[in-house]
Amino acid sequence: MNLSSSVLKNRAKIKLQGMYGQSLLVTLIYTMCISAVSSIGGVFTFLSSGLPMLKEAFSAMENGGYSPDISGDGFNFQMSFSPFSSLASIAMLLVGGPMAVGLAHYFLRVTDRNNPQLGDLFAEFKNFGNTVLLTLLTGIFTFLWSLLFIIPGIIAGLSYAMAPYIMAEHPEIGPMDALRMSKDMMRGNKGDYFLLHLSFIGWYLLCVLTLGVGFIFLSPYVETAAAEFFNEVSGKNVEKRNAGIDPDAPAPFAGGINAQQQGGYGYAQPPYANGATPSQETQDFGGFRQPQGFNGYAQPQAEESAPQPFEAAPPQQNDGGNEPPQA
Repeated sequence: MNLSSSVLKNRAKIKLQGMYGQSLLVTLIYTMCISAVSSIGGVFTFLSSGLPMLKEAFSAMENGGYSPDISGDGFNFQMSFSPFSSLASIAMLLVGGPMAVGLAHYFLRVTDRNNPQLGDLFAEFKNFGNTVLLTLLTGIFTFLWSLLFIIPGIIAGLSYAMAPYIMAEHPEIGPMDALRMSKDMMRGNKGDYFLLHLSFIGWYLLCVLTLGVGFIFLSPYVETAAAEFFNEVSGKNVEKRNAGIDPDAPAPFAGGINAQQQGGYGYAQPPYANGATPSQETQDFGGFRQPQGFNGYAQPQAEESAPQPFEAAPPQQNDGGNEPPQA
């Protein structure tokens, strides 16, 4: 990828114009949902393992007897393998998987100017099985690579970073196809994606000074920049340029009007010739046959109509008395 992080971040600022408030609400809802599931899991884990140990400790202290070392390996072992801890992890997977892809879905629509809505955050629950399996496989593969060392784990995480965006764009594909396509997209681009997030380091430090509250306000900016990165490495922006659309232009949103009536993603597009519709041509990408063009459609070129041969007007017939007088 030839674009710098500053270009992607500038695009993110442009695309968030007029949409920052709603995008902030989406990231806030996402954070609250994930935090709620995590907190509930922590409470159940404490009630199942931590509370009995504390009761035993206080009972021993009241009787003047020996107090167990609740910070030892035995206590940690029970906490880690408590059934409620496992249920909390499963709940996080079932909720976090669809919502992570839904978050990608929303910010892709922001970058595409395709009338993003709050409901987009929950739209991927209709693709529940694939999104959950995608999140599970991503975690497993990243963990296995992390066993070698921390660096291979980071590289694996970068390789699979585009999988949620791919599934959001093409919900019909399977999780393994999404992971393979992400690896192909990120081949040679992992460093650029890492540098994109590293460029926010100043903002991250400021957010830490606010005890983490600032991350809520920063998230829309980061997520939009990441979606713009996907648009670039996936070739979507190339398709826009081929259709005469500048991805850097601050085009108006489609609003309540169907995006197909205004053109792909709310941009004005060249009209189709003779009422033609987008074709379903495909191209090979990462071993998976995916549609071409905008959001899975090829952009047809307008064809010039062939000149029609001149036809002389048929002679008019005069009926009786309407014939003009002869000179």
